[in-house]
Amino acid sequence: MENVWSFASKVNPGPGDLERQSLDLDWSLNLDSLGDDFDPNDVTAHDLFGKWVKQVADAGEDLPIGWMIPSLSEAAPFTGEDEDFLTYYRWPMHSETGKRLNWLTLSLVDKAPGDHGWFIQGVTGWKPSALQRIVHLPTLLSATGWR
Repeated sequence: MENVWSFASKVNPGPGDLERQSLDLDWSLNLDSLGDDFDPNDVTAHDLFGKWVKQVADAGEDLPIGWMIPSLSEAAPFTGEDEDFLTYYRWPMHSETGKRLNWLTLSLVDKAPGDHGWFIQGVTGWKPSALQRIVHLPTLLSATGWR
């Protein structure tokens, strides 16, 4: 079954205003934009991860996870944002079956070198579960052998 969903705009509804596209989720952690200032050819994921761990140490043990639908640059729903995908669009339905989208089953973007926060997944191999709200930093570091 293809990952193609149909949904209509709530803001500018009109005849033929049905979007059809694949949807996935992209995640971010506090201060993971640190890697945006570096060329992945000039720095290792381990070096960036070490810098990131030092910077987030003062942020507390529970780090919030941000969620976006990258193809639309909209916040994912059910994440505590004031405005999100469902603010602007109707609930997606599968283009072939007509079944309502279960947001927890969407694919997560795999971070590649150069992507926002790529070094976190690169070093730990970890990705959150879809729409997971927090990650416990000490557990992430211990489970991946960083500590």
